[in-house]
Amino acid sequence: MKSCADDAAGAIADAKDVGASYLGTAWIPHQGAFTRAHVDQAVADFTKWGKALKAEGCSFTTTSTATSSSRAPTGRSSTR
Repeated sequence: MKSCADDAAGAIADAKDVGASYLGTAWIPHQGAFTRAHVDQAVADFTKWGKALKAEGCSFTTTSTATSSSRAPTGRSSTR
């Protein structure tokens, strides 16, 4: 995620150089509690990077690392 945030074009070029058609992350970096602000920023970033990757014939992907004990900002379980 950091490479996309710091230099999306460079991250895309690196992925294409090694023949990757997907670029993704399994974690949203944050300090302290995971808040709605983290979610909103991730949505904005993922949308931006997804569009940039699509323009280059690639895709952006994520994976959920949530567990049944994880809580969404609303207090509900994030896996429901």
